[in-house]
Amino acid sequence: MTIPQLRFRARTLFGRAELEQQLDEELQFHFDMQVAVNLQTGMSPMVAQTMARRQFGSVSQHKDDYRDRWGARWLEALAQDVRSGVRQLLVSRGTSLAIVTALALGIGVSTAVFSVFHGVLLEPLPYGQADRLVRIQAAAHTGERLFSAPEIRDLRIEARSLAGLAEFHFMYFILLDNQEPQRVSAGVVSANFFDVIGVSPVLGRAFVPSEEQPGAPGVIVLSHRYWARELGSDPHVIGRVFQMNDRAHTVVGVLPPLPDFPEEADIYLPTSACPLRMSEAGDQSRAMHLVSALGRVSADTDISRTRADLSSAGDRISARYEEDYSDGSALRLSAVSVGEDLTWRFRPTLSVLLASASVLLLSLCSSVGALLLAGALQRRRAVAMQVALGAWRGRLFRQFATESLLLTTVGTGIGLVLASQSLPWLTSLAARYTPRATEIHLDSTAVLFAVGLSLGIGLLCGLYQMIASTPGVPRPDALVLVQRESLARQPLFRALIVLQIAVSFALLVGAGLTLRSVTNLEHVETGYQTQDVLTLRVSTDFTKYASNEQRAELYERAIAGVQAIPGVVAVGVSSALPLADPGEIGEETASITTRTQSGESSVRGSVQSVSSDYFQSVGMDLVEGRLFLASDAAAATAGAIVNQRLAARQWPATSAIGQRLQIGRGGWMTVVGVVSDARQRLEQQPADEVLLQLRLRPPVQARFFVRSSLDPQQLESAVRSAVRRVEPQQPIDSVQTLEGVREQSVAPARLTAILIALFAVIGVVVSTVGVTGVVSASVTARTREFGLQMALGATRARLLRAVLGDGLELALWGLAIGAVLALLLSQALGAVLFEVPPRDIPTFLAVTALLLTVTLGACLVPARRAALVDPSVALRG
Repeated sequence: MTIPQLRFRARTLFGRAELEQQLDEELQFHFDMQVAVNLQTGMSPMVAQTMARRQFGSVSQHKDDYRDRWGARWLEALAQDVRSGVRQLLVSRGTSLAIVTALALGIGVSTAVFSVFHGVLLEPLPYGQADRLVRIQAAAHTGERLFSAPEIRDLRIEARSLAGLAEFHFMYFILLDNQEPQRVSAGVVSANFFDVIGVSPVLGRAFVPSEEQPGAPGVIVLSHRYWARELGSDPHVIGRVFQMNDRAHTVVGVLPPLPDFPEEADIYLPTSACPLRMSEAGDQSRAMHLVSALGRVSADTDISRTRADLSSAGDRISARYEEDYSDGSALRLSAVSVGEDLTWRFRPTLSVLLASASVLLLSLCSSVGALLLAGALQRRRAVAMQVALGAWRGRLFRQFATESLLLTTVGTGIGLVLASQSLPWLTSLAARYTPRATEIHLDSTAVLFAVGLSLGIGLLCGLYQMIASTPGVPRPDALVLVQRESLARQPLFRALIVLQIAVSFALLVGAGLTLRSVTNLEHVETGYQTQDVLTLRVSTDFTKYASNEQRAELYERAIAGVQAIPGVVAVGVSSALPLADPGEIGEETASITTRTQSGESSVRGSVQSVSSDYFQSVGMDLVEGRLFLASDAAAATAGAIVNQRLAARQWPATSAIGQRLQIGRGGWMTVVGVVSDARQRLEQQPADEVLLQLRLRPPVQARFFVRSSLDPQQLESAVRSAVRRVEPQQPIDSVQTLEGVREQSVAPARLTAILIALFAVIGVVVSTVGVTGVVSASVTARTREFGLQMALGATRARLLRAVLGDGLELALWGLAIGAVLALLLSQALGAVLFEVPPRDIPTFLAVTALLLTVTLGACLVPARRAALVDPSVALRG
């Protein structure tokens, strides 16, 4: 189309009055010219005008022909359809409001869940060629393990399918430049780390190989999140020097916004910043499993071939250093894509949300379809008139599609507002499972999804209405064939109502199962007394407190200082925080070897270092033996405390007291006590557990547990002051109550249950409205029939039973189909349920009773109206 044509088309849209005036003037000019020609032939003026009209033809037809040439006739037809659609929707305002509400809920929920799905699974990772980025996995007989530095060097040579291999391990440092000492999480990486993941800093540069050599100057690269949060996005931060662990570190770069991988990190440092990694053991020992490995797959291979190549490389390395792997810990290697590694924990919950949202959308669409079908069937006589007058099916479809699209447009607008308001809930849920939650947004892709969903529903509904309302034979006698029909006897109509009930049943079952699961989580016996306990994290300066003795003395002096606070009952220290998210627990898992009457036996269990008062501070009971003494910290007389589970499994026929056990390859210890079982994670049963004297293995970072007779939160300031009096440069963070830790661990399951319950409530309300509307429309359509039955002797009770019977029949069919849907949905829920079987009979029975009650209640009002029909009025109508 040329520019003059575009200009003219614009005039037809915005300068229509002027064009119409020009058209009138031009047609009048041609008419006057024809009159003048007739006058020249000798006709009288009146005859000349009469003949000119005959010769000129219909002025209206000429105008229509010219308007067709303007190319804007379709706009006129659209405007006419819109006006007609608005009038039709205003006539049935109640139905229109119900449809818009259902569409807004369905499109809003679907768009919000799609935004999560798109941000977490579909949105490309912000790494260069992220599909080629993999995390290398090393499997041992005790499970997945980390790599040693020599193994990393071997893999760079042996793994031929990798274009690059980088190492990473997590640490924390103490930043001393702020008003208070601050604990910062750090990713310690090889110099090629950012090249391998395909990321370039937005400010400054990445590391260079010389900076990971021993004695290199301290340098750091800041994460974008830390730079924005703590430094206010300072553009002049490059070159700034920070004092961390008594050493100066210069900022050389700032990263772009990235999901935290492999672990959350505020800053990044080269391997030269880690004393353990740079020690002789850290650099040379194959038994020092310290780092994770990330690789980039070569362009000429794929991940399946990479897995095979890594497996072969592991075999070659194990054979070459056979003496280092003689205990059966051969290097068994594989690889997992970074995208899968970042999202595997969230996939079960996301599957539940997708299934629930899809089922809800199905329910809402069936409700919309039922309401539109009711209106279409009631308009069959009017549509028959249009067909008799020559209307073609395409024109009818355009009319119905316009009405449907008007409804879906309004519903989409409201739905997008609902999606934007609900997205923070879903984002907070996703953040519990995956670092990709930061990439969840209501962006243009989500808006296009909503618009596409709206258009699809609108056009299908338009087609659906046209088919339902168009008489079977498009000829003038179709008017005679249109009869009043009972909506309740329309097969498609009944199918839609049955579908609504079935979907509501499935959603209610899902909500019931997840709510029971959350209730079980909230009331599960943890083995701890979480009330009145304040917990906080103390992270020591590993440079200043390098030895076990130094850290143990620091903790003991801090315990004494906190114990002197008025109201404090007990102060305990542990290397782990129970009941927390998996990344915060901090527990160590190791091979535990015990000596029994039948020989030595090994199990995989949890190992913690705790102080003597730890058990009193968290409310664990001593079942047998004693608690720790100072002598239990000496290597020669080391003592250990085990939980009841480990004692019963390893020494079922005798007392555990005095028995011997070994942690990993360490020395043998004597069991001096047995304590009650306790859960490290709320949703998991207590594991085999060994607790060691704090002085024996004092952790670099410890959790303090302060039991008080006062409100624990009132103690925070006093506890901070007590610890700071011992060590002024000691950072203290993660201050919260132990009950709060438990509540946070329940929060994801609770939020999931609330969302599914909300979906279920929406589905039930929509289903109830749909059933009520259907039966009401059916009663209205059958008013004449009911009047005739009553005139012939039918009782009101019989009519009441007839209407309720129709509703009950629909309900029973819906429940039968809903049971199948519920079984499918419950299988998807199985991964997130706690101590609730997916096929929980009480839940199914309760939902069945609830839906039957709701359905019969929805039928009761129209059934009473049918029973009160006046025969004479009905027959006259």
